Amino acid sequence: MHAEWDNAHTDHTTNPTRPEPAGLTETEADWRSHLEHETPNGWLLRGNAMTETLASGRPIHLMHTTVALDAIRTSGHLYASTGCLVAALYCVPLTPEPAGLRPHNLGSYLLETKKHTRTLVFEITPDAPVPPKGIDYLRLGAIHLRTYLTYRSFLTEHEDTQLRRAALQRVQAAAPSSIPPSPTPPEHQRRTPTSSTSSPPPCRPSRSSATSTSRCSPST
Repeated sequence: MHAEWDNAHTDHTTNPTRPEPAGLTETEADWRSHLEHETPNGWLLRGNAMTETLASGRPIHLMHTTVALDAIRTSGHLYASTGCLVAALYCVPLTPEPAGLRPHNLGSYLLETKKHTRTLVFEITPDAPVPPKGIDYLRLGAIHLRTYLTYRSFLTEHEDTQLRRAALQRVQAAAPSSIPPSPTPPEHQRRTPTSSTSSPPPCRPSRSSATSTSRCSPST
């Protein structure tokens, strides 16, 4: 499990060599070159304000919008989001300027369009410069697959078939030559009932303090 998470953490300022899925590219260097030089604003993967701030060891200012401010105040905990992008505390970087802290363009958009939310600002002071690593969501496939296989028995046969069909259709749409069309999973791959009586793990808040300056090494 730890190896899967290590594989998902990526430093785009270096050129490590890791195995890629068959048919994607010959090497990770080829894939990085494609992302940096053949996609819009790809050069920002290697050089951007966030990675420079992480590597500098200076305090980092982040903005977080929430609809659960009262719950955060009561519990003293920040609540992580859940979903396909893995549990995380989603924040937007703030840039210090003479007039104050300026939000990233995504932060400006949230402030303009999410009027029902409240805004929190954090100052995170690393103990030392940290590697500018972040989660590469394209590398979370093994983690998602393991989670699905672990809790598959909680799905009805219809839900399981629907989920598998949707996954296959999205892969086929993204890479048409990777998987031949298949409206339903092969018979030997269909879900079989199990006698498991365990229940899915409940969502729990993170242990970050909402009332004091955080000290951590951000992953994004």
